[in-house]
Amino acid sequence: MSDLSNVRERLKEISQRQNNVTIADIEGIVADLGAQGYRVRSRQAGDHGILFAVDNVRFGVCTHRRGSKQLKRCYVKEFLKKMIELGVYE
Repeated sequence: MSDLSNVRERLKEISQRQNNVTIADIEGIVADLGAQGYRVRSRQAGDHGILFAVDNVRFGVCTHRRGSKQLKRCYVKEFLKKMIELGVYE
């Protein structure tokens, strides 16, 4: 089981490399938050997106980017804003 400080470290790492983040990075953090007792849900949103909910905070990530596994920077920024709103990251 991951410690919340490890989640914060991974979020800090993601914030430093916003152009090189994959959906697996975000799914891993959401899974770790679930292991820490947060209520987490995710579902496929059409062919190109995933909707996440951590407690009452919701956010979506578009996974469609031709020729690249990395997510667009705007989705990474939104994810980090939601983690700040949740109180997991500063």
